Amino acid sequence: MILGADILYEKEQWPFLESFWRRHLSAGGSVLLGEPGRQTGELFLDWIKPKPWKLDFSEQPIRTRPRPIRLFHLFQK
Repeated sequence: MILGADILYEKEQWPFLESFWRRHLSAGGSVLLGEPGRQTGELFLDWIKPKPWKLDFSEQPIRTRPRPIRLFHLFQK
């Protein structure tokens, strides 16, 4: 599993991140990303959908934050 937190804020980096995940993820592995609720997090959903990943998306409320964090769990198709 590859874990990442708060790394989706720069859209220009997404192709490099996705390439890194593909190169370093073992067969059957997954990528779990935490995102604090930035606008780019919403844009990432649309960007990743046409790519060859299965995406599980959820939100996790945090008592000390006004908005939940987003969790993106990616699995290779």
